[in-house]
Amino acid sequence: MAKRSGSTHNDFFVVQFEKLHFIVAFLKAFLPSNIAKALDWASLKSTPKEFISQGKGTRRADILYEAQLSGAAAYFYIHIEHQTRPDSWMPIRMLEYILGIWTSFRRQHQKKYADEKMKPALELPLVFPLVVYTGTKSWNLPTDLHSMFTIPGFMKQHVPQFRYKLMDLSKLPDTQLQKTNSLVGASLLLMKHIKDPDLLEQLQTQWKKQLFQLIQEAGIEEFNELMLYLAQQKDTEFMIKIEDLVDEFLDENEQGGIMTAARQWKLEGKQEGLQEGLQKGLQKGLQQGRQEGRQEGR
Repeated sequence: MAKRSGSTHNDFFVVQFEKLHFIVAFLKAFLPSNIAKALDWASLKSTPKEFISQGKGTRRADILYEAQLSGAAAYFYIHIEHQTRPDSWMPIRMLEYILGIWTSFRRQHQKKYADEKMKPALELPLVFPLVVYTGTKSWNLPTDLHSMFTIPGFMKQHVPQFRYKLMDLSKLPDTQLQKTNSLVGASLLLMKHIKDPDLLEQLQTQWKKQLFQLIQEAGIEEFNELMLYLAQQKDTEFMIKIEDLVDEFLDENEQGGIMTAARQWKLEGKQEGLQEGLQKGLQKGLQQGRQEGRQEGR
């Protein structure tokens, strides 16, 4: 059986979101319309993810992009929550991330001025916080900071307030995900249903069109990357069964001569054991995805 790894689940998510074409399609599909309209898409780029954590040294964000939003500097921070159940402390956790981003921004800009008294007023960047929750239990908790207090009316203006945007995959209909960009839709569908016992049947039936569209639009490499993710999360029997589905895609797409991930695993399995072949292919795919993501984000 393939080794199941939470870190690999997170790695796949991060690798996908580090691709500029992926994040653009994702944000266009799920950002509030007023924010999407105000965003200068040409200015969107990946930014260093390390920031100052209050009392904990340096921390690393999951996904962090910067762009111009109605002429103002803005960061889009995406936190990936893989816990199986909602976290009632999420407003505090997100506030810590936001404060860390602002603290790092301030320190970076202070270095430009030898005399702090001569430094002009520093305008902090906007931060749009988004939590992508992949657990199976619905997230029914409040998403604003004020919900964590009992605040008398006369104190409300003195208590910091913000609200993070929540994307609960368990509540998003599959039909909505299937209508998005083929790569984004297929990636989110797999992450949402990766533990479903009938996942293979879903891939062979209602998601068949989605995966075929992925090959046509994004190419065989992106398709193989999703298959590599499956290989780490599922056992070898699952991956052998899915080869028939892959063959059907290649026949329809007239790419029968391409060495797909499934065929490669099978060949490697004859030489070094199928299990080791799966692991080898996965690591190669993840490494390649990270490299491509960094190049696109420059």
